[in-house]
Amino acid sequence: MADDERRGDAAASNSGAVAFESLSASEIEALTDPRNRAVLGYLSGGSTASLAKLADHVVTVEPDPDRSGPRGDRRESLIFLHHQGLPRLDACGFLNYDSGEREVTDATIPPRIEAILDLDDN
Repeated sequence: MADDERRGDAAASNSGAVAFESLSASEIEALTDPRNRAVLGYLSGGSTASLAKLADHVVTVEPDPDRSGPRGDRRESLIFLHHQGLPRLDACGFLNYDSGEREVTDATIPPRIEAILDLDDN
């Protein structure tokens, strides 16, 4: 690996560390759940989505609790996202969740959070 590549990798790693250090306790708590990170990753490409679309996405990336299969449970994902995940992400200011309409109406994910999500993919 060339020195330039190593420096680039180190800079990317350091920017993620700086981003993580800038998080509040509630943001860290929200980001510890892989389902919340999956939602933010999905929304980084667009700013609106229904609860149903988000749950469908989460079950495609979430393993079964017993790790026997590649898919999670859609009903459990819907319940989690509606009652815990999306309200928590909303409280952190990462998105706006309308629980009555069951829709994320605005997702503006800060660059520091996107940096952390990029680290999670590696």
